[in-house]
Amino acid sequence: MGFREGAFARIWSVNDEGKYSTANVSISKKNKETGEYNVEFSDAYVRLVGSAHQAAKELGLPTREEFDCSSDKGVTIKISSCDVTNNYDAEKKKLYTNCVVFGFEIPDNNNGDKNSKTKSVSKGKKSAVGNKKNTKSATKQEEIELELEDDELPF
Repeated sequence: MGFREGAFARIWSVNDEGKYSTANVSISKKNKETGEYNVEFSDAYVRLVGSAHQAAKELGLPTREEFDCSSDKGVTIKISSCDVTNNYDAEKKKLYTNCVVFGFEIPDNNNGDKNSKTKSVSKGKKSAVGNKKNTKSATKQEEIELELEDDELPF
């Protein structure tokens, strides 16, 4: 699955950087043979810009410094618009990869409701969260993830 549009991810913490936010984000996939979840993507500095930045302010998540992995569960999101870029710094001989989320939706199953789809973060706005609304039907994997309760998720 990985970091892509339509992927379900977990935001653990958010730092407001002014015009954008940086978030600790992970994406996991269930191993069908073992039943365990394997982390496919994890980055503590995913940028949230535009409407994703505004929506992140409303999530009430701790900052990176305040985050406590023993008690904080984070929030599950469905990425509706994102981009990945990289650039090579010849002086430092290092490749930098930048992940940016422009929009996301919040599945209602964050509270354990198995029959719900997604909900808007900001009431009264035409688009839930993001620059474009994702109207594609869920894939089998996404349907399975929607059916899982929060306590069953490893992230």
